[in-house]
Amino acid sequence: MTSDPRAPQPRTDPTPNLDAAPSEDVAVPNDNTSLMEVLRAYEEAGYAGQFSVVDDALVLCHTCRTRSEPDTLAVMSMRRLEGASDPADMMVLAAITCPICATGGVLTLNYGPEATAEQAEVQAALNDRRGSGSLPANRAPDRDPS
Repeated sequence: MTSDPRAPQPRTDPTPNLDAAPSEDVAVPNDNTSLMEVLRAYEEAGYAGQFSVVDDALVLCHTCRTRSEPDTLAVMSMRRLEGASDPADMMVLAAITCPICATGGVLTLNYGPEATAEQAEVQAALNDRRGSGSLPANRAPDRDPS
């Protein structure tokens, strides 16, 4: 039996499965949720701070300016996004808390071919605690429409 060359091929890149929490199968996102919608939902859930990857694969808290090793940061929720018009716009938003000032916020990372070496290193080293808190493991919290 020959396979159909038009059928989807398995991924061969080393990108980890960003959507899978421990013992949970999650499909690739197929909605058109915008980056701003996800950020607002996390903000309403108490994750209003900002974090970024800096030199040497450290994570900078923009509240207290502390640079932390990524393995000291607990990821409580993670949301993967792909651009509605360009699936190559691959991002992951991780809800984390600063270990120094306790600010909850979002770390935005590229993944796949657009990720920098530092972003890939940070992503691999983050302390995955999804499912252990009040946030949904693999999506932004539901927003209160009121």
